[in-house]
Amino acid sequence: MRRDGIVVAAFRRLYAPLCGYVRKRVGDVAEIEDMVQDVFFSLLSADRILTEENVERYAYTCARNRVTDYLRHHACTLEAAEYFALISRRTVAEQADALADVHILETLEGRVLSNCGEKGREAYLLSRCFGLPIAEIAARMELGERTVENHLHRVRMRVRKEISEAI
Repeated sequence: MRRDGIVVAAFRRLYAPLCGYVRKRVGDVAEIEDMVQDVFFSLLSADRILTEENVERYAYTCARNRVTDYLRHHACTLEAAEYFALISRRTVAEQADALADVHILETLEGRVLSNCGEKGREAYLLSRCFGLPIAEIAARMELGERTVENHLHRVRMRVRKEISEAI
């Protein structure tokens, strides 16, 4: 009998038992049918010489290998999903904490700025918010660089003190 005939006969005879074999180990109906059909596809495309005597053993070996691969993949996928879920929960929690910390720091900074002089506030905002260098701040405020440095130093020291007392 030709290979195709052997595989067709094996398909008719072994389809239900192989489905039962895979079902006991996997449980997912769609996966069961896919695996068993893949087994018979492997039988059709195998380079081995198939006979009526060895086709059943080969079919069960292929089914066992498919089940093993599925279970390995399922275990790795589940482990990865749990890991990413843990990371994403941690990341969301860390982001929420960071946002709360930023809000607290901005509140403390605002409190200091509302209680300091106009020139100190302006110099601090130009430096902190706009990232301007001292020379440019001095030119805009029409002050000496050393004066701007002193204003910045005083405001920064107040902000640091306020934050250290709050924390």
